[in-house]
Amino acid sequence: MSRHGNGQTMRRGFVTVDGRRVHARAMGRGPVLVMLHECPRSSRSLVPLMRALAERFCCIALDTPGYGLSDPLPERFAGPAPFAATVLGALDALGIDRAGLYGTHTGAAMAVEAALTAPKRVAALVLDGPPAFTERERDSMLAHYLPPLEPVRDGSHLTALWSRVLDQHYYFPFYDRRADTRMPARPLDLVFMTVTVLGFADAGDHYRDAYRMAITYPTAERLARLTGAGGADGTDDSGVPVLLCSAGDDLLAGHLERLAPKGAALPPGWSLGLFDDGDGRARLIAGLRPLDTADRRDAADLRFDAAPFFQGVPGENAQTEKDQTEKGQAEKSQVETFQGGTVYGDWIADDRGRPVAVYHRPGFGQSDGGTAWPPEPPTDPPIDPVTAPAAAPQDWLDKDPAASHGKRDDRAFWRLLLKAGLAGAVPVSGEGGSDGGLADGGVADTGLSHMLPPLHPLSPGGGHVIDAWFTARTIVEESGACPRAERALAWTGKLASLLMWTQVRAHTAL
Repeated sequence: MSRHGNGQTMRRGFVTVDGRRVHARAMGRGPVLVMLHECPRSSRSLVPLMRALAERFCCIALDTPGYGLSDPLPERFAGPAPFAATVLGALDALGIDRAGLYGTHTGAAMAVEAALTAPKRVAALVLDGPPAFTERERDSMLAHYLPPLEPVRDGSHLTALWSRVLDQHYYFPFYDRRADTRMPARPLDLVFMTVTVLGFADAGDHYRDAYRMAITYPTAERLARLTGAGGADGTDDSGVPVLLCSAGDDLLAGHLERLAPKGAALPPGWSLGLFDDGDGRARLIAGLRPLDTADRRDAADLRFDAAPFFQGVPGENAQTEKDQTEKGQAEKSQVETFQGGTVYGDWIADDRGRPVAVYHRPGFGQSDGGTAWPPEPPTDPPIDPVTAPAAAPQDWLDKDPAASHGKRDDRAFWRLLLKAGLAGAVPVSGEGGSDGGLADGGVADTGLSHMLPPLHPLSPGGGHVIDAWFTARTIVEESGACPRAERALAWTGKLASLLMWTQVRAHTAL
């Protein structure tokens, strides 16, 4: 859990939908507002808005399928229905019957489809910069906006991504560089640009799935069906309230008029709003009273899956929450807080097949906290030894990360992080527990840590992106753990992303 300036605590965890992991952030208490990010980013991009709304709502931001830490859909280019089903499945997993839905860009298309699928479960829709492309724009973007993305050993795919993101700062779409498509002048946001590159890289070629869905999504037609205006009898069938809104400088700000033409009467229950900054966005959403008809929850009470887990860093004034497993097996330390930090981890098996809790060291990758680089081994583990029967996480240990097209890292990759000094491990204690022994040097071997360079500043030239790639490639090669070229390439991509997230974390509180 992470504690933010407004006193609210951010929780992170996973739920399982149709055998796939869906990662979520949750914060606040009140009517439930489920939030869907734009692609290729993740729920991380919604953290500032969550902070602003946490006093009013229980905000639950999902990583949509294939993005962030959520597994991709098993079927490529499957259209909007599976994305909507994932959103509704996440609500089911969290025990929520009715919620408000906020979506921006690609997330807005998913929100509309979810509301169409189950209108009685949606208190209200907030569509922020919803896509409404013309047929000509659609054809152009399908031809040029979605090139395949495959990692290349020389890192040139990252150079191409940086070039794309840099071009899109100046032009939209990025490939159409004309005076008519030039964006208004604004400062370069290197954190935003780096996170966008990371979003593409982490999603891989699956980045095209949600983009294609949003580009081809007939938003106006689907919204008309939602109000009943597009039905055969023209009757109002669902009555889901809709707030259409956009920032004035949004890439898709012009699409708002396509959905709500000037001078045209809005359907009953609809409203329209423009804002200049994040505070204006939050005020618009907070003022939407139909959201009050959603189920009420406290983020602190939401039940995520037991593993993989996020576990807080213990320290002064730490408070431990203990939770009984669904099977009533044993109490398990769920979270502890320290200086607003959260540690990301997972279960792996030791050499005897027994569970060990492994984690990104504070300040590295997906873990908060920590200011030293390279990360210093803590005097005490930053997570408590987990007290649970050895069989408790066995279902997770037995799963092949690739079996469900998942994003979980396998034991061999965690060993690589351990050897580089970027991860730590805590054995399970109690009967049947483990001594934490791992092959190839075990948990204490940091023989590759000397390969880690200083963190470079973010640069408009993208040098920090390429530096992370070649650092990762060198560590993977030095480890000698990847005789197969394709596996070495995949590991290089994973490690490079974690190094880049570490750079981002050094420049932002997200």
